[in-house]
Amino acid sequence: MPFLNTKGHKSFGHFDDKISILILKYLKATAKYKWYLSNLVAFLRINLFVKIDLQNWLNELFLNKEKPPNIEVQGVLF
Repeated sequence: MPFLNTKGHKSFGHFDDKISILILKYLKATAKYKWYLSNLVAFLRINLFVKIDLQNWLNELFLNKEKPPNIEVQGVLF
């Protein structure tokens, strides 16, 4: 049931907050990595527009198995 805010309009902001917390707690519970909720929120905000597989990212954030390519960029420039 919506409640009236200070200007007399109906507001559903209360339910949006509850749903977002519920989704975050679900992601935290399904991840193999032991996340703190505050860290999970911070990392999700940083990577909001990055195209990633969310479940793999949650499970193996710091366990990057791929090494970056060894390219000599400085030698190519000069």
